[in-house]
Amino acid sequence: MASHSKRDREIAERMASGCSTSEIASDFGISSARVSQLRREFSKSWTEFHGEPAPSNTAKRCW
Repeated sequence: MASHSKRDREIAERMASGCSTSEIASDFGISSARVSQLRREFSKSWTEFHGEPAPSNTAKRCW
């Protein structure tokens, strides 16, 4: 977590404490989409830190 900004660490702590995406977005003045994006980034960073392969995104996209 030390490599993240103070703000991002606070967001990650709120995520870990069970706050909803919309609560976090409102509290930090960002969109729910950005909170979800950060959640994915934190997850990827965590798995890489522990030497685990990052989960693949197998969901199909609709264009």
